[in-house]
Amino acid sequence: MEPNKREEERQLFRKVLFDMRNKGYIEPETANDVGKAHLQYHLDLLEQDALQETDQISSQPKTPVQLYPKPTVKKTAEPSAGKVELPATPKYVPKPKKVLTSEQIRERNISWLLNIGVIFLLIGGLFVATSNWESMSSLMKSSSIALVSLVFFGFAYLSEKVLKIQRTAFAFIILGSLFLPIFVLSLGWFGLLGSYLSVDGEGKFFLGFLGSFFPALVYIAFAKKRSSRLFVWFSFVAFSFAAGFLLAALKLGIDYFYLGIMLYNALFIFVYFTYRNRELLKIFANEFPVYIQANLILSTLLMLFFYDNELFYSFNLILTALVYLSMMFVSGKKEYHFIFSAMIVYGAYQLIEHSVFEAVDAIFYALLAFGFVFVPKALKGAFLLERAFRYTSAAVSILAFLYITIEGFLVRGGEASIVLLIAYLIIAGNFLFLFSIEKKRLFPYLSAAFLGSAFFEAAGLFDTYVLEISFQSAIFTAGLLLFGLIGWLGTKKPINILRQPARELGSTAMLFSIILAQGFQEWLELGIMLLFFGAAVLVLRKLDDRAVVKYVAAWAAPLSFGLSVIAFWQRAGIQNAFIDIDLGFPVYFGISGAILLLVSIIVLKTRDSELEKTFFYIGQGMYTLGILLLSSGGSDPDWVRPGLMLGGILCYWILFKRHTQQWSSILLGVVVLGFYFSAAASANGQLQLSNSINSIIIPGGAVFLLLLSLGFRNRNRLLYWGFGWLGHLVLPFTLALSWAVDSDWSLLSFLMAIAIYTISSLLTEDLRKKIIFLYAAYTTVFISVYKVLDFSIDGYYGNYEFPIASMIFIFSWMLLKGKVKEWAAFYISGFSMLGIGFMCFTYPFTQLVFTVTVLYGIVTLLFLHKNKLDVLGFVPLLLIFFASIEFAAGSSFSDTLIFIAAGAAGLVHVAAGKYVYSKLYQGIGDFKKLEIDSYTIVSFLYFTYMYQFADKALWMAPLPGLFIAITVWLQKSRVDRAIGFFVPAATGVILLQPYYEFIGRFDIPALFEREAWVLPLVALAIFLRRAMKGRYLNVTSNLQWAALLITAILLIQDGLASSTVYDALILGTLSLVSLLTGMFLRIKSYFFIGAGVLLLNVFLQTRPFWGNLPWWGYLLVAGTLLIGIASFNEWNKQRGESGGEPIGEKLKQKVTNALKGWN
Repeated sequence: MEPNKREEERQLFRKVLFDMRNKGYIEPETANDVGKAHLQYHLDLLEQDALQETDQISSQPKTPVQLYPKPTVKKTAEPSAGKVELPATPKYVPKPKKVLTSEQIRERNISWLLNIGVIFLLIGGLFVATSNWESMSSLMKSSSIALVSLVFFGFAYLSEKVLKIQRTAFAFIILGSLFLPIFVLSLGWFGLLGSYLSVDGEGKFFLGFLGSFFPALVYIAFAKKRSSRLFVWFSFVAFSFAAGFLLAALKLGIDYFYLGIMLYNALFIFVYFTYRNRELLKIFANEFPVYIQANLILSTLLMLFFYDNELFYSFNLILTALVYLSMMFVSGKKEYHFIFSAMIVYGAYQLIEHSVFEAVDAIFYALLAFGFVFVPKALKGAFLLERAFRYTSAAVSILAFLYITIEGFLVRGGEASIVLLIAYLIIAGNFLFLFSIEKKRLFPYLSAAFLGSAFFEAAGLFDTYVLEISFQSAIFTAGLLLFGLIGWLGTKKPINILRQPARELGSTAMLFSIILAQGFQEWLELGIMLLFFGAAVLVLRKLDDRAVVKYVAAWAAPLSFGLSVIAFWQRAGIQNAFIDIDLGFPVYFGISGAILLLVSIIVLKTRDSELEKTFFYIGQGMYTLGILLLSSGGSDPDWVRPGLMLGGILCYWILFKRHTQQWSSILLGVVVLGFYFSAAASANGQLQLSNSINSIIIPGGAVFLLLLSLGFRNRNRLLYWGFGWLGHLVLPFTLALSWAVDSDWSLLSFLMAIAIYTISSLLTEDLRKKIIFLYAAYTTVFISVYKVLDFSIDGYYGNYEFPIASMIFIFSWMLLKGKVKEWAAFYISGFSMLGIGFMCFTYPFTQLVFTVTVLYGIVTLLFLHKNKLDVLGFVPLLLIFFASIEFAAGSSFSDTLIFIAAGAAGLVHVAAGKYVYSKLYQGIGDFKKLEIDSYTIVSFLYFTYMYQFADKALWMAPLPGLFIAITVWLQKSRVDRAIGFFVPAATGVILLQPYYEFIGRFDIPALFEREAWVLPLVALAIFLRRAMKGRYLNVTSNLQWAALLITAILLIQDGLASSTVYDALILGTLSLVSLLTGMFLRIKSYFFIGAGVLLLNVFLQTRPFWGNLPWWGYLLVAGTLLIGIASFNEWNKQRGESGGEPIGEKLKQKVTNALKGWN
């Protein structure tokens, strides 16, 4: 059974046992005897479980461990096609998560308490000890460091012998042990051993030997005593450092130093094989095989620390790497592969960079990467790390490429080199060879990429020695050569596997160079590159069998050819001002699109429908971009623009014929409209038309489309539909533009629009269209009314067009029927509310404007009630409130009169709400039946507005809050019964405001001021608990806790601020009353907060006695307290294990039983 389960059963039994003792069922002596007997029974069960687990492990059959099982070779008909079947991968079994028992958790917590306490004591003690560090002698300083080590050892002894906490004792032993070499080093640092054995003396290496050798002896003792692997490693490392320092102290040459290290390792190995079977040294023998391997690296680091010879260092690294390779082959540990690879690469780098090979380092790096492939073959054995070495070869090849490329740019300044060319070819061949073995899809792409790099390097050599070419041209040439020579013509083995990667990477390089050429604005190069790229894409479409590639290539080829034409025209524009200024980019794109459309006709004869389609649509797109670019200028406005738009009509007519759909008819209409405006602009530029005529011509574009729509009504329904809708869409924008050109004459355009929208609404049968046209007609009517008022009245202001338009709308609404009437009501309601808002912003806001605004709001409210849109009534009521405030602010009425009027208005709204609506809200879930008493809601705004004048007189101060509280209280019967009890509670909360407002007018003595302000919070908490009538006990209880806590904090703060005896007496009296109230009424919040405040009051009043303690004194007290708590817990645990009940558990049970019946 699991230890956790046993522990849970023991805890349950002990709980029942001591509960029976507390309730008098058994005698205390009997309970203690039974507890001791059950503890022994529990220990016996744990011992039996451990024996059963040991028997199960020993009964399992032992399977020999194979480091490298031989691979199974599957024979086939063809010997060359034989495949190696690797052994089946064992099923992964997740490691079970370790679950700590309750005893382990307790021990961990005790350890943490002890550690923190020791740290506090140590910091405090060190501050006391080192506060005069500068005045201490060298001997005292070293003695202090030794004392720190002894303190740690002392705490280890205390933890192990007294508290029985082994892990904490071990941690302190480690800390004390680490200070031993520091102590020896301090002796040399402070010169206590003489100048020879000082840090800067001639015997500094002997000092290092002493600082390593003597601690190593101590580490050996701890390793044997505690069977600790950590101290075994400490001793091994310390002896290695001692040997290194001793050899360095003899001042031998680097070769003798290396010989000495090897002899040291040989001596270690001899001792291991001679004494490894002795029980006393078994723990050292178990760790030695791993350590002796790590010691190779440590020896290399020591040599690097003592000597500075890169060439010798490189040979040492290479020899160490070969040692790891041999150990990997003998022991079968795959992990050594990483150490071997890192060391051989670093060693080769040191050798190449610090020898005569530096001039051709790139070739050697590439050969080094290639050489990894042949390492397993050179060993001539069944070696299962061939794949790992292949991947290592690939990784080193990539790193070599990055290094030699970066070195070429930083050191050689990007100058082409035959060495780099050869290195890239070697790396490409390496990846090609790896693919023939490993069959990974990435390798051909890497090989092709390095071939491309070689072509780029060749282009650089051509630029240096033959003909100068630009950087982007070199990249394009490399990509084109890679695409043509390898991707297209490379059909023979072994490079045939590189055809697809070469085509893809070559295309990518060409595309990248095209982007660079465009960025450098080399238009002639760009045009030539785009031509070749388009041809390459067509070749790619023929060679590649992938559907997505064929699809992309079919679109990329015409796009490339079209952009090539534009690039050539841009080059011509730079040399010719007429082409650049009078034609510009619109003509460039237009000619490019026209050429592609003509090419699409030629391609159609080849019966390649997909390519013909792409040429056609790319041509359409190019011509469309040319039309769009007309908006930015750059072409002759008199003849070029209308001519280009006329050609666009022909272009989009062909598109419409090809796709007889709605969207094509709309596009054709857009181009026709563009031709109309370009022709109108050309006429305006030639004839200099007046603004009044232009204001009429501008809406004529929409009228022109509508007339064309009527002309196609019986001939082509698609054009009829497209031109009609486009005309209606354009009409609002043309009206706005007509207003901008000449606002006075635009009245005729709006009157014409009213007729158009009215007739359209009457003719159409679709309800949605009727509504749209009706709304458009209403909007134009409003604008026309505004234009009439503005035209007929000089200096017009007042926004009276809104109420006039609303009256016209309501009159027309009375003539409508059915669904149209319902939707018209929605528009009128929204428009009227918007109009009231604009009326509120009228300046100056005179009495006439205020009267019209109020009447406008009343009419709107009646209209909303008529159409059962009561839910929207809040908006006009809110706007009337704003209008009232604005009028009051600008009037000459007194503040008292405004205060009374605001209160009266609020009460009128409350009465109106109770008269119109029986409930505050009803019909939630159905918008048409939803009713909300907006009058009552707005009344709170009037009552809130009263606060602005409440400070004028004493009787005015509490009235707003009282009105709000009364209004809230009146809603008790108008809300659901489920929440009706919240209304009294809310009323109580609101009444605090008039209370505070009222007492704020009096001068309360400073001694009782804070109490007068905070004690009502306690009264409110009591009232809320009573008002809820037993509901939400948890919430009201938490509120009561919060009120008492806030009150206590504020009273304590007041007492600290004044620091008088009277405040202390008042605080103590209130806390004592709270404590007694909680005790007699059995209420936890009053009892605990009263007790806490009472103790805190005593604590604060005694502050002069403990406030002058220094900070390190707190650390000493805290450390002592934490150690004491940890000791008490350990003692308490040991007492419980001996059969007695823990004191803490007993006290906790008594307190819990006593507080069970409290609220």
